[in-house]
Amino acid sequence: MTADSSGQDPAEPVISLHELPEGSLTRVVRGGTPILLVRIGDEVHAVADTCSHEDVSLSLGSLCGYRLRCPLHGSEFDVRTGAVLSAPADEPLCTWAVESDGERLYLRDDLQGDLERDPDRLRDDGR
Repeated sequence: MTADSSGQDPAEPVISLHELPEGSLTRVVRGGTPILLVRIGDEVHAVADTCSHEDVSLSLGSLCGYRLRCPLHGSEFDVRTGAVLSAPADEPLCTWAVESDGERLYLRDDLQGDLERDPDRLRDDGR
């Protein structure tokens, strides 16, 4: 495999499946981008960990079914698609395809969201 544009091998696992508890909000950083992993049953979803409304980590929020709630102003997002379900956010979250070999999880390219328009929007600056 070759490295992606972040210099990271796209086949490099980001986490072991057993490290991702059911219903948890788990933050990982890949290529400088904070990503939120959510396990619901046998499904694992990956969305941007930074709320599109304010600069806050969604890993500090709450999950009810597929609804992810931001801890700051209560915006809600669908973890399957990144779609905004309730205001004040009006931009969807970027999402990534998640693949598993039964033990490890791998992230693939960004599926939704315009990282080219504002590539620094999701960068982890150490906060």
